[in-house]
Amino acid sequence: MIISGLLVSVIAFIFLKPLMILFGGSDTVLSYSIEYAGILLIGCPFFILGTGGSQLIRADGSPRISMLCNLSGAVLNTILDPIFIFVLDMGMTGAALATIIGQIVSAIIVIWYLRRFKSVRLRKEHFKPQKDAVFPIFSLGLSSGLHQIGVTFYHSLS
Repeated sequence: MIISGLLVSVIAFIFLKPLMILFGGSDTVLSYSIEYAGILLIGCPFFILGTGGSQLIRADGSPRISMLCNLSGAVLNTILDPIFIFVLDMGMTGAALATIIGQIVSAIIVIWYLRRFKSVRLRKEHFKPQKDAVFPIFSLGLSSGLHQIGVTFYHSLS
């Protein structure tokens, strides 16, 4: 998940301006969207780890901790947004930083839980990609991933 997040961040950062234009960024808001998204991309690995990890936690039989992962980041972001934007006068940068901090907190909860996983004992060798598992995982996730990309493009163009 972390590697996927880093890959998405790098690719999106390289094509940031064209992506913002594709998603409807007009001249009026383009500079704001580039500023916000550029900072937000730093948090992409944390976002993917928090989101994907909360699903692993739910599958491990701990839906309350899974909910805690999602809610803690969202609540923290909601609290920090007005503080960063208005009190500290950070504007779009503050909004993006508040979001990243929330994502980092969610990811920390996931990491904390995964070290205490109930049904599987995780060891270093489990984190090395296995050739026989990569294709089945990719084939299962490809359809869903392409669907999400299609929906995103559809909504950005409408």
